[in-house]
Amino acid sequence: MAENVNVDPVRAHAIYNAWGQIHDDASAKGPVGMVGSDLLDGASFALLKAEFLAAEAGVVPFVPLPGGGKGVMTVGGAISMPDNKWPQPELRTLYYLNHKASAAMHGSLVKRRIQTPMLNVPASSPSQFQDEAAFFESVGAGAAQMAALPAVAWLVISAVGILATMAASYYATRTKLEEIQVDAQLAKDQHAIGSLTELAQLQLAATGKIDPDLIGAIRNTGSQTSWGFWPYVVGGTGLVLAGGVGTYALMRRKGRR
Repeated sequence: MAENVNVDPVRAHAIYNAWGQIHDDASAKGPVGMVGSDLLDGASFALLKAEFLAAEAGVVPFVPLPGGGKGVMTVGGAISMPDNKWPQPELRTLYYLNHKASAAMHGSLVKRRIQTPMLNVPASSPSQFQDEAAFFESVGAGAAQMAALPAVAWLVISAVGILATMAASYYATRTKLEEIQVDAQLAKDQHAIGSLTELAQLQLAATGKIDPDLIGAIRNTGSQTSWGFWPYVVGGTGLVLAGGVGTYALMRRKGRR
């Protein structure tokens, strides 16, 4: 399954950073509320980091952008790549951890209850991404290799896997402004894994490999997760939610007759 995903660069940047600011207290043990489309924007930002890691590792290609520099065209493009395409097995593990975290967060999604605290998302100014390379610099590990569309435009990416499932979801296509809630710890996990991804890309760009300390951190992070159900999240929610969207579209069509 593949979908085109429209990402608001400014909002995506702010949402992803807000996930990293959820406090380590009792409030982080339960659900956190957000607007439906925020989950798609934040996950898009996180999974773009994973795709840049795969491109830096030579698993998927960088593509030249009209404004100069390099970017990626597909999020999830490295999912089907065999192990021998990755220069180090821990890089593939880290790539998958990003996707598993997004799948787990999506799997925890329910409609927001009144008492659930809303995520605090600081307002961002479009001017912070007016420089051509600024957005992908915030996604990846260095402006020298990447460039971006101006923030006044939405970023359109092709997605497969969990991000495609999320893009086709009922909440993302019909109720973008409806309030939902997800597990706060999973949102924190997504941001933490993204931080490891940034560091891995920097090390790859500098030396062509990641160091033993980072390898240990990736292994520890992987061993602490319980996201073995994520392929079922990708397939199951895709079928159920796509069916819901199709049913809604059919009812709307019948209602106009």
